[in-house]
Amino acid sequence: MAWRTLGRRVRVAAEATNGNPVIVVDGARLVLPPGARHFRQLVTCTRCGEDFASAPVLNAGQLTRELSQVCGRCMVNLP
Repeated sequence: MAWRTLGRRVRVAAEATNGNPVIVVDGARLVLPPGARHFRQLVTCTRCGEDFASAPVLNAGQLTRELSQVCGRCMVNLP
């Protein structure tokens, strides 16, 4: 399902910290968690700098190169 949704040429770039492969499509870094039906885009937390998986990518139009988001751990600790 996930591969057909993108409909583009993909390449495996590296492995994520949890062992899942990181896939690069049009400059966006994606990961397919175990058991998931759709890729999730890897984004960098603007506060701590850690990479985390964002919402599912349901179509190729949702691919962006740079997203500004805050991870769940930092969100809990916001002032």
